[in-house]
Amino acid sequence: MSNSSLGKDLLYKGIPAIFGISLAWISINIIKNEKKLLLRKLELQKELTEKSLKRR
Repeated sequence: MSNSSLGKDLLYKGIPAIFGISLAWISINIIKNEKKLLLRKLELQKELTEKSLKRR
């Protein structure tokens, strides 16, 4: 196997692998952020309902 062939093989297999791993990492971070935002939204809704009950 020549050096040029090894470089092309690495290029053709390595770039899609890096792209796939990057896409998976971004997706995982988006899902984590959505969970944090949902939890914060629920906390704020709970505080709002408690404050509105105290005013009555």
